Amino acid sequence: MHLFKQSVLTLAIVSASSLALVGCGDDKKPEAGNAPAAPAASSAPAAAKPEASNEQAQIKARNAYSQAYNSMIDDNRSVAAYYKSYRGLGIGGKKGNGVGFYGEPSDIERKIKPIKESRGAGSGDAQLDKAADAVVASGEKLIAVWTPLDPYFRSKGFLEDKWAKAEENNAAFSAAFEGMISDIDKLGVELDRVQDQKRQERLAKYKAEGDMLMFNTLTAMDLAKKLVNGIDKTDNLKNKAEVAKVDDTAKELEAVLVELNKSIADEKAKTGKDPHYNFKLISDKLSTLIGGWRTLKNMPMQSTYRNVIGYYNDAIGYMNKGFDR
Repeated sequence: MHLFKQSVLTLAIVSASSLALVGCGDDKKPEAGNAPAAPAASSAPAAAKPEASNEQAQIKARNAYSQAYNSMIDDNRSVAAYYKSYRGLGIGGKKGNGVGFYGEPSDIERKIKPIKESRGAGSGDAQLDKAADAVVASGEKLIAVWTPLDPYFRSKGFLEDKWAKAEENNAAFSAAFEGMISDIDKLGVELDRVQDQKRQERLAKYKAEGDMLMFNTLTAMDLAKKLVNGIDKTDNLKNKAEVAKVDDTAKELEAVLVELNKSIADEKAKTGKDPHYNFKLISDKLSTLIGGWRTLKNMPMQSTYRNVIGYYNDAIGYMNKGFDR
């Protein structure tokens, strides 16, 4: 039995995706070399609006994809959790106790709704859009299979017909669940890819501009993500080589946090006031994250692991709130 539940770790990874996607393109300053030219005529400002509007629509789409993904893998309300509950009925094998399973077709519709509502403009990334479309398609297929069976399972009709209808539809129902879960995983891969790409672009920009406060903050979040990802590879801490890698990441993160705290102090010295409090909250939370990892090594329990993930998600939350300096 795996001590560290993958669904919890996946949620943390997805939160990281949300972090990057929320931030993509929301800087108010134009990129170097892309500043709009002085208008040659009064119509020039109007011509720039559609481009800005389209960019905002793409940011909105990427955020919606991330929101939908988070809801689809959200621990006990994930699509995988619904499927696990369904499999617990034991259809086609040793039957369960007849308690039924949880979830309903409208849950799936709610989960894919953010993608459907924002898909028009697209995300600006063809592969990501394709993965999002696949999730919607497989979600709608699951809804189509599930909807006519919903009253049957709600009323526990399988106790009346000796599981006949359940067994007749089991293959299609299982395939629909598995198809959507597979597409959700692929969407996660694409979100991660776009997240990493956007983050590297932003890191380069901050470094070029000398904004070490944001540079160190994003670098610290990168290492925090690497740390929580690494924990799952330790096989309940039995893989000592992977444990050592997480230890190394924790030390790297500690060093970056020293630089982050220095950047916070430098910003205050330069401006005469404290920078936005979220910078300090992130720094403190990531220090606690490191402590959580070291505690986990000494107390390898599910609750301790959840604490580590909780610290990481707290830092993501502060990051997503932004820095209105």
